[in-house]
Amino acid sequence: MKYVGNSEPLTLDQVKEWLVVTENNYKTRGFGNYAIIDRYSNLLIGYCGLVYSKQIQKIELIYALNKQHWYLGFALEASNGMVAFGFEVLKLKAIYASIDPENSASENILKKLGFRYVFTENDEFGYPTRYYKISQTYYDEVRAGREVRE
Repeated sequence: MKYVGNSEPLTLDQVKEWLVVTENNYKTRGFGNYAIIDRYSNLLIGYCGLVYSKQIQKIELIYALNKQHWYLGFALEASNGMVAFGFEVLKLKAIYASIDPENSASENILKKLGFRYVFTENDEFGYPTRYYKISQTYYDEVRAGREVRE
């Protein structure tokens, strides 16, 4: 939880609100947040998805994993699938992601996916947040094996 929101678990009311928002996103936008399940243990180990960020009014990639599953490639694998879904199925023009400036592990994941730093601003809790972006054009060029500059 160190790098998620204000580092505190959501209250029951916040969880209920999040579920309503997520269900509405599935219905109206065609995307939302998805569970990451360990295929061997069949346990829930985290989440990954696309959400509409009210903060920046853009589509944003989000993910989090239980600490015991960090550094095993799960976040990269799930995020790569969500980015592909966003561009190839939903036909999004860009996807953003936001991280705590101290979260170097997430920054590395975003860079591996092709995201680039775009700006820093305070989040809804007043904490500095770094925003990254990948465009569909860049995604398509990288997947075609061409080096490009945005």
